[in-house]
Amino acid sequence: MKLGVDTSFLVRATMAGCDGHAESYAFLHREFVSGHHQLAIATPVLAELIHMVTDSRRFSNPMTLPQAIAAAGYWWSAAETVRVYPSAAGSELFLDWMLRFKLGRKRLLDTQLAAIYVASDVHWIVTTDAEHFRIFPDFHPIIPGKGKPPS
Repeated sequence: MKLGVDTSFLVRATMAGCDGHAESYAFLHREFVSGHHQLAIATPVLAELIHMVTDSRRFSNPMTLPQAIAAAGYWWSAAETVRVYPSAAGSELFLDWMLRFKLGRKRLLDTQLAAIYVASDVHWIVTTDAEHFRIFPDFHPIIPGKGKPPS
């Protein structure tokens, strides 16, 4: 089964020493490297990952831009990764959800990500903040260390 990933999960799996790193890294190896599931990554996650891991306000030892690009390339090219691209159906779903659920500007990126995944038949997301995704129909968040993916 394909499990989508949120940027928050990839940041924690990538940045050794940050809060939640151990749980995210263990989940990554248990569920993806072991072959239980495929790691679905939507293209917007790459840009957000690079943005976050290079931010000196978030990390005392942020990555350089070349290091961050290499990390994003590693995840994008991993054998466990299924690449997920935006589509017309995902864009329409994004716009529909923004209006239907009366979401504001702070919900744009998470709503777009969820819509991209659902339109690509990915109905589970590994994240560190399940509340960002619970509102969306037929879309299920998993928090490493606090939940298990479907079998």
